[in-house]
Amino acid sequence: MLVNFMDLVVAMTLGDFHSTTDQTSADFRFHMRRYLDEMVRLYPGAKVYPVQHLALHFAKFMETFGPSHSYRCYAFERGNWLLQRLPTNSRLGKYT
Repeated sequence: MLVNFMDLVVAMTLGDFHSTTDQTSADFRFHMRRYLDEMVRLYPGAKVYPVQHLALHFAKFMETFGPSHSYRCYAFERGNWLLQRLPTNSRLGKYT
């Protein structure tokens, strides 16, 4: 159980790196796959949820787009916050 948990910890740590390489994404893929395979084996009643399945595809995002810091939701949420602060007086298209 500890090894299974550590696979998850390593995968999450690799996914949060500020720089990525092909080896980083390969290591992420390995640990995430092993974590989910062992989770199902260790806990027979456990279900694999969609977010866990999507995590298997994250290595491809790392290879294609680079580190997650450049495209994760925090940047978009910050952009939405800035847009909400524009003085529109509740009228779209008018900035007065």
